[in-house]
Amino acid sequence: MTAPQYEMSVWERYATEFALVFADTPTRIRAVREAYFVHGFDVDLIEQISGFPIWRIRQAIRTGPSRRD
Repeated sequence: MTAPQYEMSVWERYATEFALVFADTPTRIRAVREAYFVHGFDVDLIEQISGFPIWRIRQAIRTGPSRRD
């Protein structure tokens, strides 16, 4: 039996599957974040352009703008 801290929840498994289905790549995530924070697009427009579901866009922008070194 797996230790509880290492068990994936049902939701984590679904999120993983959705990420694979929606081609959730770091490049697309950066593009979504840039569209929102740099260009001021709203999440509905980003959804139409990117094909990402709204929940994934909100998840991508939740942490704020990315820091560039």
